[in-house]
Amino acid sequence: MLPKVFAQLPFVNSPAVQLLARATSRQQLAHAYLLKGEVPQGLQLACALAQSLFCAQQGCGICRVCQQVASHQHPDWHQIQAAEDSRSQVIKLEQIQRLVHDVGLPPHQASHQVFVIAGAENMPKASSNALLKTLEEPASNSIILLLTPHLARILPTLRSRSQILYLPPPVSSPAPDDTLWHWEQLEAIQSPAQLPALRSHLDNLSAEALILQLQVFQRECWHKIRDFIVSKHSLAGLQRAKAYLQLFEDSLQHLHSNAHKDMLRESFAQRYLHLRQGTGAPRSRSHAQKGFS
Repeated sequence: MLPKVFAQLPFVNSPAVQLLARATSRQQLAHAYLLKGEVPQGLQLACALAQSLFCAQQGCGICRVCQQVASHQHPDWHQIQAAEDSRSQVIKLEQIQRLVHDVGLPPHQASHQVFVIAGAENMPKASSNALLKTLEEPASNSIILLLTPHLARILPTLRSRSQILYLPPPVSSPAPDDTLWHWEQLEAIQSPAQLPALRSHLDNLSAEALILQLQVFQRECWHKIRDFIVSKHSLAGLQRAKAYLQLFEDSLQHLHSNAHKDMLRESFAQRYLHLRQGTGAPRSRSHAQKGFS
């Protein structure tokens, strides 16, 4: 049975929550985790982990200790992020140096210290390198969690020294009308002859609706392949699943970066068809195969 704080997470059924909860119960936690997903979700999971470690009832969610963690006031909870009033949104070298110093100190009250780097992609190379040795030689009573929606922007040396957990995409608000496609409609596009239907659908969406559409595809794709990812039937299947999710993530990131909508729609349609037909996709290193089945 999951500790209460894990069971109450809105994405409790995700592999990341299940794995972290089991590791906590078995006292088999890794020294560093890289939570790939939206930062608010990563913070929710990090708080649940800290509550399960600090609370005498393994995370009841209501005691003084759990409330301290929830409000980020517990002395053994350390959260590092770019300053809110900073224009550059950079996690400074001094912040990481302070973390490195604190990791070597004993906990104030709990059995562990939990260090959370929110928006870890905002660490410049100097900050990342300063953290590297700590990840190579971790303190036994300290756990470091790096939270980021942009895994590719984390130095490979940090990725290789952390256990990577993937968080599911957040649930989006529904569109004001019934204009959005569902995953089954996208999956039905299997040949170049069907591609104009997808292009026409995307062309008719506003910028805001296009974001919602991509989020719907992302969420429904995740739900469809979630069980497959957990069971790990084959490496090829995992690579294929990752390629589809990467397509949605790249497209959303480009939209948020004010990419030209027409170019993005065309790029999305072409990359999707390549993946669907199993012929590979531009800028994708996965070995996609046809569909998920």
